[in-house]
Amino acid sequence: MFAYGQGGDKAQMAVDRSGTASDGHVYLVWRDCLAEKCFVRSTDRGASFQPPLAIPSTPTFGTMRVGNDGELYLAGRLEPPEFDPEQPDRNLHRHLFSRSLNARDPAQIPTFDSREVDLGGLAPLFLFKQNPNQYGPVGDVQVGVDASTGAMRGQLYLLATVDPPGEDNLDISFVRSLDGGDSWSAPVRINDDGRSQHHWNWFGMMGVAPNSRIDAVWYDTRDSASYKVSRLYYSYSWDGGQTWSKNVPVSPAFDTTLAIRTHRPRSAIIRPWCPTPTPRISPTPPPSTASRTCITCRYSPIATKTANPMWPISHSAGSATPMPTICRTYAKRYGCWGISTPTATSTRP
Repeated sequence: MFAYGQGGDKAQMAVDRSGTASDGHVYLVWRDCLAEKCFVRSTDRGASFQPPLAIPSTPTFGTMRVGNDGELYLAGRLEPPEFDPEQPDRNLHRHLFSRSLNARDPAQIPTFDSREVDLGGLAPLFLFKQNPNQYGPVGDVQVGVDASTGAMRGQLYLLATVDPPGEDNLDISFVRSLDGGDSWSAPVRINDDGRSQHHWNWFGMMGVAPNSRIDAVWYDTRDSASYKVSRLYYSYSWDGGQTWSKNVPVSPAFDTTLAIRTHRPRSAIIRPWCPTPTPRISPTPPPSTASRTCITCRYSPIATKTANPMWPISHSAGSATPMPTICRTYAKRYGCWGISTPTATSTRP
């Protein structure tokens, strides 16, 4: 299985474990694809996949869950086709909820309906200085389903990192649906810190336990008042997200702007889903061959914009497009700055 035409960024997978006739179906969705066809289905437990399909509004930066009767739910953002290079400070995205009620039927081509959901603010993409993630999203939109045998079975939940009105930078916001996604509750602010321009509550994650408890964790700068230094915070709800427990820190403080320090440019990222800042370095693959040479676009620390970790891309040997041009094209497309002359490497990311 490969991403249709290009990309394959931010891939998500869901497996049907409902115990119904569709049990074992596998669903994949990703962003950056041709003709907006970013979804595929397997009805034979992953042995083969059907042709890619488009989902209305193309939700990105999200998650996917299977309901108790095999329904398929997705949450994400309504992403503009391109970054705005003239206004790089923030690109704000609206939130989307999508569902398919027939993806469980192997005899039918899956169809979806999508709608915008008010989560109390928009989702910014970090394209400005002094932010905790250097360059990139503030976290994926989370969708959850209550699979308990109790009174809340079947309730749907969305959780997202949002930019609320006022001076507060980012909040962790939650909504629920009692009717399968037709309507949604008013947003609930989970983080209980005071509203401040120095408080970043970001990279929210959510899980729904078999006993209906909803768990939420996120990165939080309330204790440091610095965009660089976060702690992992936790809260839970027993009533379907209507009320939440007092927030508690569950990790030491850590600097989310740091990667591995070496004599070479930074080449690691911090896993945002780990309770402690575990660095991850790309594994060393086999040496490059004549058919493919890997190059690295390195970001200059003296650039006018925030310096970023190096961004590896691949370049086929013998391409008519020179390596530097590929670097600049890639950087322009993804809103990066400070490109220096690329250098060939013998390893692939």
